[in-house]
Amino acid sequence: MDNDKRLQQNGEGLGPETFLQAPLRAMTAQLVQEREICVMIETIASSDGRAPTDIGRVLDFLRHDLPLQLQDEAQSLLPMLRKRCKPDDDIDKAIARLTADLEHAKAKTPQVIAVLEGLLTSPKPADDDARLVLADFAAQARRHLALENAVAMPLARLRLTRKDRTEMGEAMAQRRGYSKPLEP
Repeated sequence: MDNDKRLQQNGEGLGPETFLQAPLRAMTAQLVQEREICVMIETIASSDGRAPTDIGRVLDFLRHDLPLQLQDEAQSLLPMLRKRCKPDDDIDKAIARLTADLEHAKAKTPQVIAVLEGLLTSPKPADDDARLVLADFAAQARRHLALENAVAMPLARLRLTRKDRTEMGEAMAQRRGYSKPLEP
């Protein structure tokens, strides 16, 4: 499925123009989507694991959208914040925590995918270990989202220049296979 269709199917309605013209709005929409995915993961973890539609949507997100989001943060947002924030913003600890969270997500995502794939193919309900993997992943993601929404995004709106936002949007678009800026 191409990027436009998948993003629109997931309810984001994010096309190349959003990434290019409003990268912070695109990033905020992705964070909302991630929060929704956390709810689905928590629901799967607390149930018998028999929600194939939700599992399919979560797997699609983990395989396709999350890796791009992690790159957006690690390669664009956080370096730009480090560059633009003032000493009074005291951003270093937040960036260190967000960076550690990104590494945690990258390391744990394959395990979560394996658990979800197992639930799709096994006639047995999720065992306690599988539920714990899912619940821990969702809890860590929620902590990351809280910090990103409370600290990183407001500072990005305040400190990033128009040029920064243009560069961020172009990088985000390129990661999704959009190679040229759109003509008006």
